[in-house]
Amino acid sequence: MMRRLLLVCLLLVVAERPVMAQSLPETVAIDVLIEPGAPAVSAAQAMNARLRSANPAGYALDAMHAPHITLVQRYVRRADLRKVEVAVAAVLAAKRPRAMKLQARGYTASDFGGGLLLLDVARTPALDRLAVEVLAAVQPFAVTGGTAAAFVQDPAGPIQPGSVTWVENFATNAAGAKFAPHITIGTAPLAFVKQVAGEPFVPFTFGVRAVSIYQLGNYGTAARKLWTMH
Repeated sequence: MMRRLLLVCLLLVVAERPVMAQSLPETVAIDVLIEPGAPAVSAAQAMNARLRSANPAGYALDAMHAPHITLVQRYVRRADLRKVEVAVAAVLAAKRPRAMKLQARGYTASDFGGGLLLLDVARTPALDRLAVEVLAAVQPFAVTGGTAAAFVQDPAGPIQPGSVTWVENFATNAAGAKFAPHITIGTAPLAFVKQVAGEPFVPFTFGVRAVSIYQLGNYGTAARKLWTMH
């Protein structure tokens, strides 16, 4: 146990914390997520560009909309973020997610926000265990009643009510047996998104670049990096 605690402390020393906590709201909508390797990022960016050709107002995959695979979304108090980091780091020290290999298996169309395209990622026992253990690590610090103020605000418009309720209900509606790993690609008219999702797809494998904690933006986007561990 002592060796594991020492390892966690060392990992926290080398982990990055890009944002000062004082600049965050009292309650923060967070996403503990996987930053995927280059093959998945390249595929996501290429498809995002295609969506934006059909919907110029749609968001680009950039520093404010990082491609990612959500493990856990919750509301936590700003004052507890350091404790959340420690708890997540302990899981990562044991699970070593960078050794995992993941597979993209196709696109799915969603009617969320008018039309959203998702790149589905196959579930594996290792990925499922990581999601379960990260949720268990974060859950003691989760709070209810989060509002749009907990998110990074979107200059293109208000935070979607669906984004607010999704975080509130994540543990019930998107964890455990309902865990559906994916990379959100972008927005476009629903008919176009359905057309893209129905096209032939060649599955491909990719790795894990890092596990990070982000403050969420609109549409479940990873908008503001708070902490990361490579």
